[in-house]
Amino acid sequence: MRVVTALLAPALVGICGSLLPATPAPAAADDTTPPTAPAELRVEALTCDSVSLSWSAASDDVGVDAYDIYHDGQLVTSVPGTTRSATLPVVGGVNWGWYVNARDEASNVSQAGPTVSVTPPYCEEDTEALTVPTGLTGTATGTPR
Repeated sequence: MRVVTALLAPALVGICGSLLPATPAPAAADDTTPPTAPAELRVEALTCDSVSLSWSAASDDVGVDAYDIYHDGQLVTSVPGTTRSATLPVVGGVNWGWYVNARDEASNVSQAGPTVSVTPPYCEEDTEALTVPTGLTGTATGTPR
């Protein structure tokens, strides 16, 4: 048995990198502590059809798995926990309230970070004046009083 182990050991080290068992990571089910809230949400760029947001990292005892980005209470997208920014679609002339939550592998969710409100400009300025319709006719039907 020692001869087989001695012969196989170099091959196993080459394949596995070690003969020692890997130290298991803490089980996600054991993690009940949510991450801290992401901080310093800010607008990096704003156009008529997109907004670029960035924020400071949240922290977690096991690690932040993802950031969930919301607009007025609706989840818009999620980005990996190593990402600290996102460019998102918007509609010009509409007020948008954005905030970010952090989430860990055990699905513990942080409190919401600060909300930032943005109102993107319209994509095209409407410079044509309204006109009054002409040539309209109509008839009334029904029971007279």
